[in-house]
Amino acid sequence: MPWQFRVIDGADAGRLEGMPSAGVVTIGSSKKHADIHLNDLYVVRVHGEVEIDGDRVVLTAHDSPSGTMVNGQAVRQQEIHHGDVVRMGNSHLRLEDCAIAATEAPQEEEVAELDIEVLAEDAAEAEVVVVAEEDETGGTPPAPPLRRGGTGGSHPLPGERLKELVGHSLAHFQVEEVIGTGLCSYVFAARDLKKDQRVALKVLATDFPHTEDEMKHYVQVWKTVMPLRHPNLVPFYGIGKTGPFCWLAMERVECAPLPDIIERISKKDKIKWQRGYRVAVQIARALLFAHQKGVVHGNITARHILWNPEEKLAKLADLGLATALEGSNLKKITWRDRLRSDMVYFSPEQTEPENLVEGVCDIYSLGVVVYALLTGRFPYVGDSQAETLRKIRDGLLTRPMKLQQDIPKRLDTIVQKMLAKRQADRYQTADDLLADLTIVGDEEDVQV
Repeated sequence: MPWQFRVIDGADAGRLEGMPSAGVVTIGSSKKHADIHLNDLYVVRVHGEVEIDGDRVVLTAHDSPSGTMVNGQAVRQQEIHHGDVVRMGNSHLRLEDCAIAATEAPQEEEVAELDIEVLAEDAAEAEVVVVAEEDETGGTPPAPPLRRGGTGGSHPLPGERLKELVGHSLAHFQVEEVIGTGLCSYVFAARDLKKDQRVALKVLATDFPHTEDEMKHYVQVWKTVMPLRHPNLVPFYGIGKTGPFCWLAMERVECAPLPDIIERISKKDKIKWQRGYRVAVQIARALLFAHQKGVVHGNITARHILWNPEEKLAKLADLGLATALEGSNLKKITWRDRLRSDMVYFSPEQTEPENLVEGVCDIYSLGVVVYALLTGRFPYVGDSQAETLRKIRDGLLTRPMKLQQDIPKRLDTIVQKMLAKRQADRYQTADDLLADLTIVGDEEDVQV
């Protein structure tokens, strides 16, 4: 039976690597010592090997700092099957039975090769757009490109004044109002004039892209992430670049800002634990789905979780953005700002900027958010940035039940495990986390 690996994410995304029907194939960063060579700084010389014997394929991981994962779970040796995704470093390889892949090729190609179009004849106003589905014909034509008001103003609005986009058109979006800000972006309420629908439009600082390679990596990541759909993920509709502005169009979610909720409950003596529990379950479901697709969020904070109190529905936003900006100049220049604003959500290993971010980091950061929703405070906060850093790495955790006695003991134990300092002591997969959370819901009769 012929087998192949399809590289679906990483520097070699899009490559197909055929394998023999029997024998051993090595995978690593060395052109000399590995049969499948990956251009990945986090992959060691020989990262692992697969032994093929007809219809049986067994993966063996070699020792490496970043480890090897199959469908989001760390492994040492495991039989793998058609459709399984192997992660080595930042590279994701999907195992395919060539016969089955041949019958699936038309559908998979449609997802992998998302539509890319260039709008506007003027190269200075050209817009590269990646969309999740083919545009309908006969729609409203694109709005005029962004320009200054008044007569004769023909150059794009300066990128350092993103809030002044309000009232202008960007590609085929009418920008209405600012609804959020981030370390490197503004989020606007906008209307898609092609499809006549409300969207949230995130516009990145014009420091990005700094190089052509940054843009290529950015687009490649979104080709993988954009088709993903899950009830607890905020879906992306398209990405593009108009003039100096890189933008992402996504679902506009009516929500109560989670940071505001945490701020309010921090002033209460008694906090209902059920909301924190529901957020834990729903975002864990989103992580399970994403990790099985080989996608790690890498930057979960309270502002990335959107909570609808009426529907009791939580959605995770910005899946893929941290990966898309990985290695970019924009990420480097905002690192210090991120330390100041987001450090409380960092797992111990994330306090080092060069460390590989994995699924267990997402589980830790979700644990921080849940801890704050259960207690009204963050697990580790110091009087200074250095003190906060020390506590994250070495401080003792005050268990949630000591701050709120109504929290079920089993939930208290779950949160402590999510926040374990050593990766090996945490939940290794979101599936394991959900299994324990489900027991809490059954015991306490809480529906999610």
